[in-house]
Amino acid sequence: VMYQEIEALKHGLFGHIRIGVIPTALPLVATLTTRYLADHPNVRFAVFAQSSNEILRGLSNLELDAGLTYLDNEPLGQVLFVRLYHEEFRLLVSSDSPFGKLKTITWAELGRVPLCLLTQDMQNRRIIDRLLHKAKAEVIPTIETNSPTVLYTHVGSGGLATIMPAKAAAVMRFPSKVREIPIINPTVKYAVGLVVPKREPLPPPIEALAKDVKKFFSQKR
Repeated sequence: VMYQEIEALKHGLFGHIRIGVIPTALPLVATLTTRYLADHPNVRFAVFAQSSNEILRGLSNLELDAGLTYLDNEPLGQVLFVRLYHEEFRLLVSSDSPFGKLKTITWAELGRVPLCLLTQDMQNRRIIDRLLHKAKAEVIPTIETNSPTVLYTHVGSGGLATIMPAKAAAVMRFPSKVREIPIINPTVKYAVGLVVPKREPLPPPIEALAKDVKKFFSQKR
């Protein structure tokens, strides 16, 4: 770390950042990396789509340098974190669907909607399952996948709906007939943030990343 600090003072930051990202946060990654690389062009990124458990395991094993994941739903272990935003959920559905004209929908009503969802190894899915169970909505997804792209394309085809975080939906380019419907009763929020191994001091590229994403999201609030 000391060598990196000295070299950073001479030549600017350099290095390789390996970052694991929960699938629902993947649409936000390009914004973060583009901003960061504009200031630190000698740093390289490797971005991996992973479950929250895989991210924490990778940080613990030093196979990852950082992660984007949920912060307040399941134990994080020995990590440092920067809280970035609070996530709410939306039903993505075709306007041609019987549910496409709704202004809002409740968690209980989702029991009547044909859904495609992420697989149960994803924390996003475990959160959704818990909320559906609490609302006494019995849901058996028609399609399960670990890829948000598979979910989006099935919604775009008009046959199925999915439940996605509002932030992810906001940056995706959906066909014009896809609608985002707020899910209420209850309206829930879950924190998403950047997590890094609990080390002091942090390597300069990772410390700069934490500062950069914190500044970016504070401006967005």
